[in-house]
Amino acid sequence: IPTYKNGMLPLFTAPMSSVVNLSNYELFNKNGIQSILPRTVSLTDRKNICKKNWCAFSLNEFEDICNSDEFESVNEFYVLIDIANGHMMKLHNLIRQAKEKYGDKIKIMAGNIANPETYRLLSDAGADFIRLGIGTGNACITSSNTSIHYPIASLIKECSEISDKLEKPAYIVADGGVKGYSDIIKCLALGA
Repeated sequence: IPTYKNGMLPLFTAPMSSVVNLSNYELFNKNGIQSILPRTVSLTDRKNICKKNWCAFSLNEFEDICNSDEFESVNEFYVLIDIANGHMMKLHNLIRQAKEKYGDKIKIMAGNIANPETYRLLSDAGADFIRLGIGTGNACITSSNTSIHYPIASLIKECSEISDKLEKPAYIVADGGVKGYSDIIKCLALGA
């Protein structure tokens, strides 16, 4: 499993083509940083590569994966459902459907969220990793366009407190607002 427990750092690349692509994703992995191939990579390539590496998929692409049998014979695969609003019930229902169909063969990262209660709901749905933060990055304008925001440090802390009470909590992934090592250390100290 490509998680920090197997020698990887508790760091993921942003699933953005300006950060990671087919020519450099393995370099990140070799250096202990878990890469997530973005949706700009062809769907065919992502479906092949997600059998060994995190790949981002749209909600519709994920729904197609849930409704197909193409991953039935795969040992494991790693899916980031890359959407800006992890609060949608359709997302929660699809995660449940995928976990019922594939069990622990599928590793699901979901989000993004700006509400601690949604962390609980996505964990209960079966998400393995949950991305916290909407519009917390420097260049992101989602918060200003949607008026949705939750301070990332408070969100991490509150979700961490919820995770302590869950039977199978999802890993907390701080998404955005990380500008250097000190921010990484703060996120880890808060529970990411």
